[in-house]
Amino acid sequence: MYDVYAFATPNSVEVPIALEELGLKYALHPVNVKKGEQKHADFIALNPNGKVPVLRDSERDFTLSESAAILVYLAERHGALLAQDPLTRARTSSSCSRMPPASARLSGKRVISCASHPLKRPDMRWTALHRRRGGSSAFSTQC
Repeated sequence: MYDVYAFATPNSVEVPIALEELGLKYALHPVNVKKGEQKHADFIALNPNGKVPVLRDSERDFTLSESAAILVYLAERHGALLAQDPLTRARTSSSCSRMPPASARLSGKRVISCASHPLKRPDMRWTALHRRRGGSSAFSTQC
């Protein structure tokens, strides 16, 4: 069982999306960063940096922060979402790490897309989606 401490931010949303994609059970604990809840002592005990998201793996008595680290941990622990082939995995990692901050609101969908379907050119789907929503071609990625 996982516990997810998050707020409605692009990085926080990535974690429940990954857990849903993996079909795993989790409890979502809202941390309202607008009210400063990430600075409360009980949350600081989980993450001294005072940032969301945080994933608590109660089965392994393990706590992890930073959305990218959480996504990689979940993918590797459950053997899904990331390709096993080193070349494909490297391309997926490279493509997902090149996202500009301006596109962060869609990052959760893109990371899961990249991880779930690395051989189907998710970078092209992302670029097309971004352009349909009025984005510039400067955000396009190439594998």
